Amino acid sequence: MPVFTPIHHGPPVMNPLIPDFPEFAAQHPGIGAPIGGVQDVPGGGYMQQYQNATAYALFGELPHEVQGAIRDKYNQLGGPTGFLGFPTTDETGCPDGIGRFNHFSGGSIYYHPSLGAFQIGGLIQDEWNSLGATEYGYPNTDESGCADGVGRFNHITSFLPGNATAQASIYWTPATGAHEVRGAIHATWAQLGFETSYLGYPLTDEHDSDGGRESDFQNGSIFWTASAGITLLPQAFTVNDPDITFGSGISVGGNARFQIFSDGTTHFSGHLHDDGFPSYACLVVMSVKDGQNRAYTASESGSVGGTDSPNTLRDLDWDTWGTSEDVRNNWACIRSSGVGGGTASVTSDWSAQKIAEDVASVFGVILTVIAMIFGGSSKGPKPDGDVTYEPGLPPGYFEQRPSNDTGASQ
Repeated sequence: MPVFTPIHHGPPVMNPLIPDFPEFAAQHPGIGAPIGGVQDVPGGGYMQQYQNATAYALFGELPHEVQGAIRDKYNQLGGPTGFLGFPTTDETGCPDGIGRFNHFSGGSIYYHPSLGAFQIGGLIQDEWNSLGATEYGYPNTDESGCADGVGRFNHITSFLPGNATAQASIYWTPATGAHEVRGAIHATWAQLGFETSYLGYPLTDEHDSDGGRESDFQNGSIFWTASAGITLLPQAFTVNDPDITFGSGISVGGNARFQIFSDGTTHFSGHLHDDGFPSYACLVVMSVKDGQNRAYTASESGSVGGTDSPNTLRDLDWDTWGTSEDVRNNWACIRSSGVGGGTASVTSDWSAQKIAEDVASVFGVILTVIAMIFGGSSKGPKPDGDVTYEPGLPPGYFEQRPSNDTGASQ
């Protein structure tokens, strides 16, 4: 608790700008009798202890009282010499008839008997006020800093009919502003790790979307419907070649598609077909290059048979799923400056060196080739769970993102 020193001043008529604490006490009999005299607050202002409250005032201004759990929190945060400064209201009841609050020059403290007293302020408080303040819910944490040293947040508890509660949060960064996340979407985001998850910080408040509700984040969205529950919508960067050709006289063609997702999921699929006489060994390489000159690479190698080899398969098909921490950890760089491309060639050289050379032929000098799905036709199942990876995300999803379908084989 801050330490204050007594002051001695003349009667109010001689010092008209010194707050009239006796008159204030007469108008607020519930604060009880004074304890000791008026004290000077370092840096300016005055305070007077009473049996049931403490009154504070700046020079020339009216006093305001703080009491109970709100006063305890106020003192914990530095009192009038802390970032909250002096009170600008007396303790006041909330519209629900349950909670209490004080406003201060640097924020507010709200109290609910089921939660206790917590501070909220700044742009987070502005967002909270726009959502209905205590009608939206009460803060259950003080405004706190995020692990990255950039963001700030308050967690919120909403009180629902039937004594039920729901959890929400308001997160702020200088780049994203202040936005709320609530309900089932909030529970999912919390399970993933809040802002430390692959989704990052919220970019929007929860909003209507395609028959449900959605919150959009830096690196994806969370979508909810009453019938289907939660669907995770990570951002996708897609390299797509719908019409692979191998050059004049080579009777092989097909398509390939390489996708990487903000949660680290990778998906490489394609189809090659030989409709001629000779058989061929083939290699398809697709990559996404980020702003740090790292190439996230998928390759598929194998053979397609012509009519000269009637017992060999004429098709080469693949549909391979994987995961990559490199993609997840570097997604911001991929999102902001990624480019895609690929090659398809008739070759029996399926070595890592050959694949690296193909990547360099598309992008030039590459510092690092990061293998996502590399040099073979191993198949893997689509990941389990509720994550949506296929094209055809909710309307507007790709329009919000800088990473649309790009690239074509050479």
